[in-house]
Amino acid sequence: MAIGSWGKSVVFEISDKKIMTPSSFEYSSTARWNSHEIIGQSPKGEFVGPGSGKVVIDIILDATLGVKPASVIKTLRKARDNGTVEYLKIGKAKIGNYKWAITDMSEKWDVVYDGGELARATLNITFSEYR
Repeated sequence: MAIGSWGKSVVFEISDKKIMTPSSFEYSSTARWNSHEIIGQSPKGEFVGPGSGKVVIDIILDATLGVKPASVIKTLRKARDNGTVEYLKIGKAKIGNYKWAITDMSEKWDVVYDGGELARATLNITFSEYR
């Protein structure tokens, strides 16, 4: 059962054959303000609009749970390096109003078998809202 996705590249799911879900999900956004200097007074603030959103997730990729860590990592690296943008969803609900791009990704290789086969990895992925 799909519990979320980033386009078709990453599907968060739980089934009898595969488990791949975020272990953490953090959303943040900002507001944009300008500061105007005024002689002899404190600066005057001006609200200019909302800022972009950011989502940071951790994902554990584990071969014993039906996931191919090296394959998922390769797909995500390619998407990051090509500037791919997709909708980010939890359930059927879109996060934010726009598509999201992978702007940062770190990998921790937790278990590597003899011969270099990656069996378990933890990813930290930052998505930035794209307009």
